[in-house]
Amino acid sequence: MAWVTLITIFTRILSFVTQLVLARILSPADFGLLAIGLLAINSMGIFRDLGFGATLIYKKDDTDHTAANTAFILLPIFALALFLIAYFSASYIATFFNNAAVGPIVQVLALTFVISSFGTVPSMLLEKELEFKKKVLPETVPVIGYALVAILLAMEGHGVWSLVYGQIVSAILTAGLIWLISDWRPTFKFDLKIAKVLFDYGKHLMGASIIIFLVTNVDDAIVGRVLGMEALGFYTLAYTISNLPATQITNLVSRVMFPLYSKLQDDRDALRSAYLKTLQYVSMLSIPAALGIFVIAPNFVSVMLGDKWLPAVPAMRVLCIYGLFRSLNGTIGPMFQATGNPKVLENTALLNLILFCILLLPLIQKK
Repeated sequence: MAWVTLITIFTRILSFVTQLVLARILSPADFGLLAIGLLAINSMGIFRDLGFGATLIYKKDDTDHTAANTAFILLPIFALALFLIAYFSASYIATFFNNAAVGPIVQVLALTFVISSFGTVPSMLLEKELEFKKKVLPETVPVIGYALVAILLAMEGHGVWSLVYGQIVSAILTAGLIWLISDWRPTFKFDLKIAKVLFDYGKHLMGASIIIFLVTNVDDAIVGRVLGMEALGFYTLAYTISNLPATQITNLVSRVMFPLYSKLQDDRDALRSAYLKTLQYVSMLSIPAALGIFVIAPNFVSVMLGDKWLPAVPAMRVLCIYGLFRSLNGTIGPMFQATGNPKVLENTALLNLILFCILLLPLIQKK
């Protein structure tokens, strides 16, 4: 936890400062265009690892790395398929959002599928053994690389492409550095039975990921389609800042607790105790963070981002409450994953989506 906290604090502070600098240089419309590009890429990226990464962490009997080698062969194949789908569907995505600039952005960002696929397995194997100390370089250097590339290109007037090329550089650095520090090397041994096991466990995680993606991204699609890129830029920034407790604190904790819970999966008393302590600590951090963001939102936006971003404040304050409950709820997922019950996540995510649509549609019609 100490190493993950150190990595997270450094990367999030640097990312946040980078966001502030870029917000000063670029327009809300630039951020809106990137948000649409990432929305399209992330919607396909749900299938990026097919739940294989979590399956490798969950499996305790893969001492000869047969599952790891099988996953390593399959993932680049699926990544290439996703790249082709994204590349050739980019024009239709641009048509849907009534903005021709979206198409090329999606095509370039699709390269991250192929680049990232080669780093997934060694990265998950390090997390399985709680070797987070070794991941300091692969997780900090790419953030620095993104910041340098994006800010320099933005200052030279490249607009949204400064953000796009920053994403590509970050993906290349992450994959390259993972291989540099990992001791594992593939033997290209493929096992059909193991592949079936990977799919059987991963399919429920993938199903839950699809539904969660819809819940957390359908609002971006609607705002971008109905209100335009500038409004989406305001909304994206408001969401990012207001959900810091959910996206930073809970992700930090969940990342460590899933492999730890997996090691404790046969000792339910220890598992129960670990979860309750996790929930307690997350609450101690998330509640003050969410309330603090709610209180300082207007002054923070005005001073740090400039008055051009003030329209984002009302949404930011409302989303603080959402972010708080997301943070607390996020502690549950690793428990079900570690105990071999990923289908529970799928079912609860589906219920979440149904309730979301029931509440969202009347408000859209009202708008």
